[in-house]
Amino acid sequence: MTKYIFVALIVLTSFFSFSHDAEATAYYIDFARVCGTCDGLATTTSFTSLDAFTEVARTAGDIAFVRRGTASTTNVTDLSFTSDGTVANPLIISADYDNLWNDFASSTQTYTVAVATSTFTASAAQSEIIVGEWVYVDGDCAETYNSTVLNQCEFAYEVATVASTSISFYLPYKGNQTGTGHTLRILSQTTLGSNPQWNVATGDFQWVFNLDDFWLVKGLDIRGTDTVGNVGITSSRGHSFFDVIFTGNGVTSPGLMVTADKFEILVNKSRFFSHTFAIGTISSDVYGSYFVKNSEFDGASVANSVGFTRGSASANYGLFLAEDSYFRNFAGVDVETINKTILRNTRLLSTTKFVTSGADTGFLNNSFYLEDYISIGSNQYQTLGAGTNVNAIILQSTTTVTRSGGGATSIRVIPTTNTTSIWDFNKIKLFEYPIYTNTTSRQYDVYFSSTSTSAWTADPLNTELWIECEYWAHDTNATSTRKIKKSTGVLDFNGSTAWQALSVTCVPTQTGILYLRGWYAKTKEASVMNEFFVDGTPVIQ
Repeated sequence: MTKYIFVALIVLTSFFSFSHDAEATAYYIDFARVCGTCDGLATTTSFTSLDAFTEVARTAGDIAFVRRGTASTTNVTDLSFTSDGTVANPLIISADYDNLWNDFASSTQTYTVAVATSTFTASAAQSEIIVGEWVYVDGDCAETYNSTVLNQCEFAYEVATVASTSISFYLPYKGNQTGTGHTLRILSQTTLGSNPQWNVATGDFQWVFNLDDFWLVKGLDIRGTDTVGNVGITSSRGHSFFDVIFTGNGVTSPGLMVTADKFEILVNKSRFFSHTFAIGTISSDVYGSYFVKNSEFDGASVANSVGFTRGSASANYGLFLAEDSYFRNFAGVDVETINKTILRNTRLLSTTKFVTSGADTGFLNNSFYLEDYISIGSNQYQTLGAGTNVNAIILQSTTTVTRSGGGATSIRVIPTTNTTSIWDFNKIKLFEYPIYTNTTSRQYDVYFSSTSTSAWTADPLNTELWIECEYWAHDTNATSTRKIKKSTGVLDFNGSTAWQALSVTCVPTQTGILYLRGWYAKTKEASVMNEFFVDGTPVIQ
């Protein structure tokens, strides 16, 4: 049960590897300058606003570098966009990660660094690093802009608190350095904070992507009170936000919102603060996916605030995937569920974790996957649809019942009366494992055990409980199709609690990924539990 979706993870690995067209143009923006005729082609002739870059036709791959430690807070209007990037060459707005204005500094003290910690300890008292500045550890980032790959300072972090001999970040450090004696680079020392700031929290303006595809925004601080979000996306796709701070006014403002039609949005290492709705949609006419990674969502206890909102019970988009993220201080709810919600090592820290009633029952197949939810290996699958599936845990990892010689954990299966073999909406996928294999014939065994013999009146048929493998099935066709082969055995649950195996033998005709899955589709019997366990470690022979 620990592996749910793999295509999405492939998408997420591309956060840092955008190719850059050699014919694209680099522009420079300095909010602190006053220049009405500058061409933006050098730091000395930089534009003074984002509008100068976004509201003029640009070529896919063009990039605008924005000077850190500056703010655009006066004469602000809605920021409009007029151009499209491509999936290979997005249009880019990026804070300076390369010391282009020569205003970065090195820390006087050295620091003790450790992966997965949020606090660095200084070698002596320090006062030079302040809250709001961004820093990175020397060795994590080269300060030379690479014209072919945008991969600057992946491990820069925003300082959340400071003490005399330590600094702490909003997010845990995941860089490549460890140990004592490390110098930090400060990305522009200023009381404004390092990220260039656009607008103020009480300013009624927003970024408006409307029919503007493939944009990467990196290292900005975007604020506002607009009722449709700091950033609004309409009928646009392919947007990525990295190291971005979204700040609301604590009363009426959403953060990052989709208002209509198609979308695919990536969010990484970003922070949302003081919004009514931090991220999601505010419309029913939407379809697409959110992929969130390494980010923090803080509702600041705003009345009725929501971390992720699906906008409407009639919203028809399909996937919200969050990894290594935090939701906290939301007075309403951390996450409103949509058709499929997957949380991997994501902490829901508010009083109400997710919506389990009301308008949510409008979804037919509202699935909630929780992987490493409370601790490593703490996994759940829930459905939040109508009837007895409301707030029902369907699958849950456990170490209480395990097979001798098997895996360290088992999957506890808890069927409901809505489980059925009629169609895929209510079948329960017990597990899915991608296995890279060659054309050798192999037998796959998966072991099952019933809770007790009295938990069953009739055993599940082989059409109600089976394992299957899906593999490449044509030895000459380069665009081969896949074949699914199912097990045919039947387990004796009402006569034995011993571990019993279902087996399937598969012979791929091409080397590649084989998917091994388990399915359950028997409707819960009256007056008995029908619970059982699955050994999470298959045996391959």
